[in-house]
Amino acid sequence: MYSDSDTESDFGASDVANTQETYSSLPCFSSTPAEKPWVGRDVEKAVEELGALDIGESDSETELHELISSASTAICSFLDSVNSGEQDGFGLKDILALAVMLFDPSFLETLFQHRRHFHRIATLSTPQKSSIVVCWADSALVKLSEFAVSVASGLSNSSNQISMPKGLSIQWQDDSLRGAAQIPYKWTFLPGVLSLEQASPAAKRIVSRLLFGVFVIRPQLHECNPWDSRTTTPLQMMEIISGFLRQIDMNRPLVGWFELQERITQCILVVLFTLADLDNRRQISQSGAPVSPWKPRTLGIMLEMIECNILQPKTGGAVGPADELDVAQTILLRWGSTIPWSWMVWRDLRIAGAECIVQLTLEWLCRLEQPLFHGVPSLSHWTSDVTPHIEASPPAAKAIMMHVLTVHMANLSPSTSAHSSHTEVSLGIFKCCWILLHLTKQGLLNLDSSDARLPSDLCTIFLELFVSSGNDAPPNIATKALILEALALADADTWAICMEIVKGKKELNFIARLDDQLSLTRRAIKGAQEESLNDVEMNEVKMLLTFLGIMWHNKCNGYVHRQTVSPFLSTLLSARWSRESVLPELHDSLLTTLSIMESRRAETAFPDVDPYWEDDTVWNLALEAGSCNITVTLAFSQYILSTKRLCDPLTNAEAWSHLRDSMLLILSQQFLQEEEALALIAAPVICQALCLILLNNDQAAKLHSPWTTNLLKELKSLLARSIDDNVNYTSLLRDRMSIVGQRLLDAISSPGAGSGSHGMPLLERELLFCEVHSSSRLLLVPRL
Repeated sequence: MYSDSDTESDFGASDVANTQETYSSLPCFSSTPAEKPWVGRDVEKAVEELGALDIGESDSETELHELISSASTAICSFLDSVNSGEQDGFGLKDILALAVMLFDPSFLETLFQHRRHFHRIATLSTPQKSSIVVCWADSALVKLSEFAVSVASGLSNSSNQISMPKGLSIQWQDDSLRGAAQIPYKWTFLPGVLSLEQASPAAKRIVSRLLFGVFVIRPQLHECNPWDSRTTTPLQMMEIISGFLRQIDMNRPLVGWFELQERITQCILVVLFTLADLDNRRQISQSGAPVSPWKPRTLGIMLEMIECNILQPKTGGAVGPADELDVAQTILLRWGSTIPWSWMVWRDLRIAGAECIVQLTLEWLCRLEQPLFHGVPSLSHWTSDVTPHIEASPPAAKAIMMHVLTVHMANLSPSTSAHSSHTEVSLGIFKCCWILLHLTKQGLLNLDSSDARLPSDLCTIFLELFVSSGNDAPPNIATKALILEALALADADTWAICMEIVKGKKELNFIARLDDQLSLTRRAIKGAQEESLNDVEMNEVKMLLTFLGIMWHNKCNGYVHRQTVSPFLSTLLSARWSRESVLPELHDSLLTTLSIMESRRAETAFPDVDPYWEDDTVWNLALEAGSCNITVTLAFSQYILSTKRLCDPLTNAEAWSHLRDSMLLILSQQFLQEEEALALIAAPVICQALCLILLNNDQAAKLHSPWTTNLLKELKSLLARSIDDNVNYTSLLRDRMSIVGQRLLDAISSPGAGSGSHGMPLLERELLFCEVHSSSRLLLVPRL
């Protein structure tokens, strides 16, 4: 008990609350007895015993008071050990499981009952009416509020340990107990303390942390609905926090420990407000009523609090992740749903101060796959964690990700663009591109949900990022691979518009940069003739080939110089390296790009390339890969169909045998896993290429062989199968081979008729990205 009524001194104001979002994939713990930790059994038993007591009968029962004393000691000792960082043998799983139990509203109701009971006893025995009564339950509430911060920090107190003189530390603890004494006697009245002008900063600090434990920590560790109408509704919580914000002084001078505690409280309130607003929006949407925007002053203060916390460790608002997050920033980024909520509210960055949302998003992106609790791996991949949030409001997610890329591009100078930026920034940009690609592929960025074309604004910024990013770091390589996959989704009209836009940006110097990359890569190829390409050079070659293929497929000519592209392709065709695995890795990429180039040359004047290599060079390149390489065989078949040219009789016979053997492998279902689907796609293209080769006058060598006879037999067997409703490999293959397969069968059966491929239209083609043997490939395939 205390004989005066002072609350908290000014320098010991409020605290910071850790608010972020559920993207961190936190572990969940069941409350079933079989899964409860053995180490925390004493605490669990204490909670159960307190809940089972009939406190109204315990006034004069010494034995019952001893039981309460034992239970309270067990709980408080546990909280002290965690808050001090010692943990005294408690494992991480033990602590998190007990956190779920201690932040259960039913336990807090029990705690408040004991507090009310002991306060009544103390009041009756205290003659001084002005005294402040403090009991063990008040101390437990203070420790529990500190425990919420410890858990929110990931149980890592390194960022929360700011030195404080012993005298100030004692004063802080004293003020906390006084603040706890001001808390109402009923748990249900607890949220209202935040908006009371008469409540001390210490009381509000304790209340905010307790609410954070109940409404944020417990639901995120143990899936449950925290919004109990007996306590408060989402709308009531928002009104209470708005009342608190009207009282806050953002310019209050604080330093060290007190400044950190103030920011923790701010972040906690941001997280609580966002969760309440999101749940309130869900309730309103279910009822069909319109969502009313909150007052500008409320959102303005919250934006200022976010800005003060997220830019805290930086100077001048520089864009990039902080080296280490303090507790307040951890709360903002790792708990709750602050990030997606901020996208919806501040996606228009013309709002004053809204640019901090870009920094907030980048900080979040850079830490998506980092576990909050060391030693507890994520239960799922970061992509599955983030997907529900970006799909909740695709336009808002797109707008912010676009802003992140725009700011990133603005910070890439010509002198640094060729080199990797900060690794964490590169990872964040990769995730940003993945999100935009995912939204596009799901059809969430167009009016028609089945329309998966890349919007023009995304196409433009992806083109800029492609020529501006380096290849010397894994995140940059992965980012450029995503960009290429996204660019393949844009149609020809979008490409034409966007290429003109990037060409007109003098500061970007798009054509010159692309030429430089082609020239540098060509020199690397020539320098590796006797050794091999390293992985960085290999990826650079593949990406440039892929980019050229996508660009030419969309009929964009004149954006590269033939003096650069022609030597680049020629050097690739003539290159031979000692490491045999290098060249096959480039086979399909090179053949696909050459196929697209040849088809464009056949359609119209094509100034980009002056091919001074022979067809037999390309054919021999394809034949080296072997008939088991389905991606190379598909690309080779497309090249034959694009040029409609054959080579000398011996090379023609080798190509026939190569394609025939691949066709036999497809008919006998020898390709497995992801190659099985590619085999179904490639089958009609290979058939057309075989038909074209049969136009050669010398057919005897091709037809008089047991393998060709076997092919004839397998084709007849496939086409003779009856159509049924069962969808399997054979039925799908028959459907795709019904026309071209019969043409090939006729050409083999009647070689003298010369039926071949005369008059057979070339199948309409499209680009397809696929994963084959953990490598992304761009293929030219028949349009389904």
